[in-house]
Amino acid sequence: MQVRPNLFLIGGPKCGTTAFVSLLKQHSKIKWSKHKEIDFFCKDIKILYKLSKAKNTKDYLKRYYNFKKKDYKYFGDGSPFYLYSNVAVRNIIKFNPNSKFIVLIRNPISMAFTLHNMLAFEGREKEKNFIKAWKLQKIRKKSK
Repeated sequence: MQVRPNLFLIGGPKCGTTAFVSLLKQHSKIKWSKHKEIDFFCKDIKILYKLSKAKNTKDYLKRYYNFKKKDYKYFGDGSPFYLYSNVAVRNIIKFNPNSKFIVLIRNPISMAFTLHNMLAFEGREKEKNFIKAWKLQKIRKKSK
């Protein structure tokens, strides 16, 4: 019998999805995909679809859920982009109408500060001061 995911974690960036998945993986009745943030159901986010290693359901199941079933009740998949996609939840329900969802959200102000710190640490944000970076939004929107 082919394993089909039936538990989906949806959460914004810096909302604790990675930590939550680590906790879920410890449960004896939950088996998580072989990779976190597959983004398979975000067909409307073109860059994710372009980068995806699974272009259809058969590839998705073979690549990420190719393991023996055992006694698991839930098979998980999760991505912050499922929260941003206009079609992901609809695609998930179409894929498996019995799906369950866990949604993680966070206060947007504290999330913005944490996200800025992460981007600055990674070198993707040049302005190290959060307040200065925040004030640059208007200028950045105008630039290409």
